Amino acid sequence: MFSKIPLVKSAIESLYDATATVRTYQTAVTKGIKRQTLTELASGIRCRIGYQSLPEATGKDTADTQVTIIKMFYDGSAVAIPAGAVIDIVWDDGRKDTFENASVPAVYTHHAEVTLKRVRDKP
Repeated sequence: MFSKIPLVKSAIESLYDATATVRTYQTAVTKGIKRQTLTELASGIRCRIGYQSLPEATGKDTADTQVTIIKMFYDGSAVAIPAGAVIDIVWDDGRKDTFENASVPAVYTHHAEVTLKRVRDKP
């Protein structure tokens, strides 16, 4: 769609309004016991989180829920985010949220994107 022009890449990156830290689960052995621990893969990744709402299903007797697809757009050359990685997002206005990568990265000429699912903190 767009040729490999640095101006296009810089225009896309000017839309990034958050910073991501990517963590993955690694196996650690302590005294013969294997445990999964979160290890930081990359930090300081500039990104943008996009939300897409799909229309509700109608004509059913059950309660309908609105489906929302959450995507993260980032510089694909910065890091390859594996499926299942935990991604901590800090927006430029100070808001924080945690997501989990639910897809394989789609890498394009000027950016990459992954589909996320929200991670709820458990009490």
